[in-house]
Amino acid sequence: MSTSQCAVYQVKETPEYRDVRFRSYEKLRSEGKSVSIENYQQVYIGRIKPGETPADIKTRLQKQRPKNFKGHSIGCSDVLVITDAGETTAYYINKDGFIIVPEFLTIKSSSDTRLSIDTTGYEIEGKKGTWLAQDYILMNEKKWFLMEHEEDINDKFTLIKYAVLAGIPLALILIEPNLSTTICTALMICLMIYIAGLSYKFIGTVLIILVPIAVIFLSIVVQPNQKILKDYQQKRILAFIEPEKYESDEAYQQKNSVMAIGSGQLTGKGLDNNTTTSVKNGNFILEPQTDFIFAIIGEELGFVGGCIIIALLLLIVIQCILVGIRSQDLAGRIICCGVGGLIGIQSFINIGVATKILPNTGVPLPFVSYGLTSLVSLYIGIGLVLNVGLQPKKYQ
Repeated sequence: MSTSQCAVYQVKETPEYRDVRFRSYEKLRSEGKSVSIENYQQVYIGRIKPGETPADIKTRLQKQRPKNFKGHSIGCSDVLVITDAGETTAYYINKDGFIIVPEFLTIKSSSDTRLSIDTTGYEIEGKKGTWLAQDYILMNEKKWFLMEHEEDINDKFTLIKYAVLAGIPLALILIEPNLSTTICTALMICLMIYIAGLSYKFIGTVLIILVPIAVIFLSIVVQPNQKILKDYQQKRILAFIEPEKYESDEAYQQKNSVMAIGSGQLTGKGLDNNTTTSVKNGNFILEPQTDFIFAIIGEELGFVGGCIIIALLLLIVIQCILVGIRSQDLAGRIICCGVGGLIGIQSFINIGVATKILPNTGVPLPFVSYGLTSLVSLYIGIGLVLNVGLQPKKYQ
């Protein structure tokens, strides 16, 4: 079943195109100019109701501009590309109506090849040759949940469906049990829906409800014989609140981690040193290569080395966000900010545990901790971000 969609194209915002911007169709034709896709950039794509006319779409977009509409107010010289009932048609918005411009859906190559677009995908007809894509027209794409509901993301039924879809994998991770990964994933899911356009009013309402619930939850889980958390999870929270009572067991690693970071002072004891007083060499930390790798960085490279690692991780997060901001669509923004958010959240939790800012838990430090699975996953994420960053260059 084909999808009814429309895309809006506007003349590129550069000086060389000013002689075709906001011109009537008759004026263009009198000057011997055609409506060519090479002069345009896509500023919006979205679903429409079956049978919706160009006039209906124009009126709707003028009354309420969607969040993913990246251009100026729709008007003369813009082109509407509509796919409905299995047919794709391009309409030039004229001063007094709409004119069908079939030439807009045709791209010429050096070998005089044509690109025809239909709802079953792209078809290339003609001679063999090298293609340069001028733009992309997604007329029958399959959208994922957040992109599908971009315009009604704050609707309560949409939020309920999102909560159910997100809750299933979170519940499976939680019952492993793996509370720290559950928290990381939940925070990333919240970040993604925020990027999708969740209103600040709803966020404020949720925070007002969640803060007292969190306080009540913590007051319950520290009580004896509680049934919510497992015993080792409760002990980690108690060790964080009253470390002096758990110095020999639950608080032991964090205590030694802070000692290791402090012993490194400004420049550290030297990378991979053989000092017998080293916390690492004395085996005072059980997982120095993974969960407490930052303690080793602080001891061997000192305050300077620790700051450099934090700065590098922060730069990666910032770059992911910047690529997402420059992305042409919501999918790109969600991918980039999701990957950047994951790196930032994991870094904060790992360093927070090593410096005793957070209760003890096992989360790797991105790109630093030993572990093939974590490293491969992060590189896949960075690869996706790089691909999103290439899209504007590829399609403009």
